[in-house]
Amino acid sequence: MLKKLAIANYALINELSIDFHSGFSVITGETGAGKSILLGALGLVFGERADSAAVKNKADKTIIEAEIDLRNFDLKQYFNENQLDYHESCIIRRELTANGRSRSFVNDTPVNLAVLQKLSSLCIDIHSQNESQQLKDENYQIQLIDAFSSSIELQANYKIQFKLVYELRKEIAALELQLDAAVLERDFLNFNLTELLDADLESIKLNELEEELSQLNHAEEIQTRVAQSVVVLQEADEAAAITLLRQAKMSLQPLLQVSKRIAELYERIQSAEIEIKDIAAELEDVRDTVLLDPERASWIATKLDAVNKLLHKHRKSTVEELIQLRNELDAKVMSTDELEQRIVKNKVALEKATETLQKQGAALSEKRKKNTPALQKVLLEKLNELGMPHAQLIFQFDTKLQPTENGLDAIYLLFSANKGMTPAPVQKIASGGEISRLMLAIKGVLSKKQNLPTLIFDEIDTGVSGVIATKMGKQMVEMAENMQVISITHLPQVAAQGAHHYQVVKQNTAHETLTSVRILNNKERIDTIASMLSGEHLTESALQQASQLLGIN
Repeated sequence: MLKKLAIANYALINELSIDFHSGFSVITGETGAGKSILLGALGLVFGERADSAAVKNKADKTIIEAEIDLRNFDLKQYFNENQLDYHESCIIRRELTANGRSRSFVNDTPVNLAVLQKLSSLCIDIHSQNESQQLKDENYQIQLIDAFSSSIELQANYKIQFKLVYELRKEIAALELQLDAAVLERDFLNFNLTELLDADLESIKLNELEEELSQLNHAEEIQTRVAQSVVVLQEADEAAAITLLRQAKMSLQPLLQVSKRIAELYERIQSAEIEIKDIAAELEDVRDTVLLDPERASWIATKLDAVNKLLHKHRKSTVEELIQLRNELDAKVMSTDELEQRIVKNKVALEKATETLQKQGAALSEKRKKNTPALQKVLLEKLNELGMPHAQLIFQFDTKLQPTENGLDAIYLLFSANKGMTPAPVQKIASGGEISRLMLAIKGVLSKKQNLPTLIFDEIDTGVSGVIATKMGKQMVEMAENMQVISITHLPQVAAQGAHHYQVVKQNTAHETLTSVRILNNKERIDTIASMLSGEHLTESALQQASQLLGIN
């Protein structure tokens, strides 16, 4: 239960601390006094989105702190799962700065909003006026049935499966778009890839082929000129270069001992003779190995022409770059095949997942339909207690064409408040007061199912008065036997039934307007309720009626 709420620097509040009690408590105040500010602070500390405009003094931060008593509620597992320190008295703190920065803490451990919101949902239910309007929404009606029939876990598993089916469909659609684009490109890719594969690029040594072609194209000339060179070097009898070198050596040999310089030149002539012999031998090898092969020359020319065309076509400089391009095209073509395989695989998975989803949806639908008659019965009993003895209430089931996040069911809450009226969709037929009573009946039923520590109502009694207001107050008193119930109300009949009565007051000072909250004693309660009955000017009759409502003599 909510034990304490402390607020600092929020909206019209400088500093405020409120101690709350178990059972049924009421909060009242004149219109504009700041009840919505108090509710906003409660919402903020329990995980609602922050609005930096609510920071009162922009130089300071807003701090809202709530103390929750968890003694009678088994929440240790949630604390352990989220690595939070567990204490029976849990402190939740929210800080907000003027620049919009927000921080949240649970027992001084920083937490994100998702953790805070989940913890808060296990501790407290704040019923806003907007939630009464949600009763007209089909999703809310489904959640109501699931909560009553204890189908929350079943629905959670269904939603996980629904998300899986959704993600598979989404991925298949994306893959099919990729495949469509890839198929359009594939023929072009395959043509270019075939060209590059046929070129047998790894076997091509461009420089070597160009040199070989050059030799083949000049083979006859090479043979003739090389043969001439061989003759000049060593086969031209007395005129051969080697013969002449030998003659020079013979002429110089007698002088080897005479002149060191002549001896050195002799050695150089001898080296030249050896080198010329070697050159002549290699030229003979060239003469013998260079062949006239027009077919080989034609093949090389064709090969080089094909490669050069590919280089020009793809704007590449080397064969290595062509090989890289070929590998990239090959990968793209392969990726198209992989896309097709992934689509087939995902479609198989989708078929299985959809089958599982249908089974889970059918089980969820069956459990809803099984428990709905009991829900209708108990709600009608509550409505009878709230002054609607002729009310009719039916949850009508239809099967949706396609599974949705909430299941296979389309559910419509049909309602009528008066005898002889045919039940119709609640959003079309129920008045504001009827919606309020129906919502209170629902909260009364769910409070026993959800085992919440605290339930806060924000003017759930809107649209009713008199005897009906008294009946609604009694319903809240009954609910408060098992949980803490706090009602923000504008009705004296409801306010009088609270075990504790808090009043929100707006005060104007010389420099600012402030909101404060105080708990009332018996005399103050009589005056406050009398004022709610008669207005600003208290009458003796209003004071007596207030005393009677409170049971105070």
